[in-house]
Order: sequence, then structure tokens, then C-alpha cells
Amino acid sequence: MSLLTAPDGRLQAQRFNPRDGTLVGETVDLSDSVATGLDPAAVAAAISEDGLIAFIASFSAPTSELYWFSRDGKRLSQPLQPGPGVGLDLSRDARLGVNSVAGTLNPGVFVLDLSRGLRSRLTTSPAGDSVISPEGRRVAYVVQRRRLDVQAALGGDPHTVFTAPTGQTLSLEHWSDDGKYLIAMTNVGDDRQVLRLPIEGQEKPMILASNLKLIDETRLSPDGRWLAFNAALSDRNEVYVSPVPPTGERIQISTAGGTSARWREDGGELYYLAPDGTLMAVKMAVRDGRPDPSVPVPLFKTGITPSYNLDHYAVGPGAKTFLLRLPAATTEGLVATLLVNWLP
Repeated sequence: MSLLTAPDGRLQAQRFNPRDGTLVGETVDLSDSVATGLDPAAVAAAISEDGLIAFIASFSAPTSELYWFSRDGKRLSQPLQPGPGVGLDLSRDARLGVNSVAGTLNPGVFVLDLSRGLRSRLTTSPAGDSVISPEGRRVAYVVQRRRLDVQAALGGDPHTVFTAPTGQTLSLEHWSDDGKYLIAMTNVGDDRQVLRLPIEGQEKPMILASNLKLIDETRLSPDGRWLAFNAALSDRNEVYVSPVPPTGERIQISTAGGTSARWREDGGELYYLAPDGTLMAVKMAVRDGRPDPSVPVPLFKTGITPSYNLDHYAVGPGAKTFLLRLPAATTEGLVATLLVNWLP
């Protein structure tokens, strides 16, 4: 048997054929309340070799908290708007942010007013990745893992700007600095395509990258000419930049592993997380029309355990501050359940 979690929060099992790696037969419902709205870094369900299932049935406490840090690693704030959201994205002035909850427990897209410490609901339906426009007036988010909607941050009717082809799933990465494009990925298994999607007009989507192992955390440079990303092209994840439109070239930025690349708002510096969670900085000069990166310099140890596909931090104005998402100090409210004798 194989253990599954459905998008609507159910815990299910289905028979697995190890010969060809396929799922066969009907799914069996085990629980209707597995906590899929947890922080993506948390494991909501697991199964032992002898068939004992442990899963988190519900939760009431946040699993992560947001803190501002200075460039030298000093904590500047009390926790801001803790919550179990997916993703972390800020407006250009860092006054507004957005995250989303995809599970059945308090799902929806939420706008964060970081200047006033408010968290307001934008939608009530479960949603995937979400990003906020540079000026903070619009929010984009993924619905049902295939549809990309854009909505005013203060509310109103959403409109759909893209729908992934049948059989593909969609993830949302970034909103371009000029406000014209969304950077997204379509997935079919491990095959991923990075797309630049126009929000308005008749321009066709542009494929920025494809067929790169575990490519993720893609970010367009402020001038729109370069795409930063992490990918496992060797034995570990490294940070790269490639030109837009793509030529097949890529320039390695990290030197000893790295994930979660982020640009300074003028494009003059690029940041990433080293494997031990240290925040690194790389000056990005341009020579003969191509990036000329400096040797990476450590800024401070964040305490984050980096993942290649999660939004762990955001860069404040002028890169003088960084907003980090750290594990919550308490796990009170988590309810764990053991399930036995569940095989049909």
C-alpha cells in the first residue's frame, strides 16, 4: 500500500505496484482531517514498515514566525504575524506581504500588513503558492494546482491569467519588478518548465528553463534580463543565473551549495542560503553584458534548515534588513493520531 494526502485534506491509501512504480486500484479513505495546512517543512503523515500510521489530525498554533533581522544578524522585531502559510512574498516597500494555506483548516490566501501587524483574509478557498505585486496592489495565487488567478489585494473578483494543460501542475514563483509578468513552473513528475507569463495582452508565455534537475526558487532580476534559480545539476543544489530570453548559458553563483536566491531591488547584489543556513551575499557587477559575480560573502547564520523549494526569507528595502521565517517557539495545539488495523 502507499500513503497519500489529497488536496482537500483527506488521508488516503492506495495499492502500489513496485514492479512498474504505479498506483493501482481504488483509494481508501483513512481520515478526513489530516493537517495539510501545516508549514510545508513539517511532515503531516508517515507510515512505518509494519503498517502503523502516525499523522497530525489538527493544529491551532502557528508552525512558523516572521522576524526582521539586520544585515549583521541582529534580531530587530518581535514575531510578526505567525501562521502556517505557504510561501513568503513582500511588496517592494516591505509594508505588505502575502501567504496562503492549502489545507482544510482555515484555508485561503492572506494579506499581511507588516507595518501594522495585521493578517487579513483575501480568499476562503484552499490555495497554493501566492505572490504580491511590487506596488502591493494585487495578489496572484494558484487554485486547484492548475489555475493562476490575480485579484486586488483589498478584495474584489479574481480573474484567471493562465491554466496549466491537463496532467500538469502549476507552482508560482515571482512577480516581475515591472509588474508585467508572473514567473511560474509547470510540473509533470520531475520534468519542470519555468515560464514567464504575461498578466495582460496577447503575448505568449516564454519558456525560461526546462529539464534541469530540481530547479526551483526562480527569481527574475529587477531589469528582467536574468533568471536566478537553484538546481541540482551535480551532487548538490547550487545557485545559478541564466539570461532572458534563454540561450542555454548559465553562470554558477554559489561555490559550496546554495538555495533560495533573492535579488536586491537594484540588481546589484544576490543573496542565497548556504547548506548550513548561513545567508550569503554576492555582488553582481556586469562586464561585457554578462553578470560578473564576486566571491560569496557570509552575512550571518540564520538558524534555518534550507530546503530547495521553500520561501525561507525575503529581502527588505536596500537589503538593509531581511525578513526570516523561523520555526515557532511552541507546538502547542498539534494533535497527533496513531492509526492501526487500517488495511482493507
